[in-house]
Amino acid sequence: MKIFNFAVVRSIGMLKKKLIALGCALLCCAAAFAEGADNRVPSAPVAVSALPGTLTLENNTGKSVTFTVYSITGQAVKTVTLKSDSATVALPQGFYIVKSDEGTVKVVVK
Repeated sequence: MKIFNFAVVRSIGMLKKKLIALGCALLCCAAAFAEGADNRVPSAPVAVSALPGTLTLENNTGKSVTFTVYSITGQAVKTVTLKSDSATVALPQGFYIVKSDEGTVKVVVK
């Protein structure tokens, strides 16, 4: 789904409005995860769960998996490679997108 096309942005003001709209859409999506901050699925190949101030990444695939944590602005905040088991990452409160070889999930760190 395309939210907007950068080619049609004609001014900084228009860009700001479109980025604010995109940010609001992402916040709405991330807010849906706020109630169930634990996004783990039993026997899932990878799992991501959030607790206050931390993010836990789990790898159950039996192979090396790289997790990249992005801020709501799209900046890569942390990259973690796990061969197995899990890792905990300290993060400030906010909305994050976690991408791995196995998929992408949105999380809220309270």
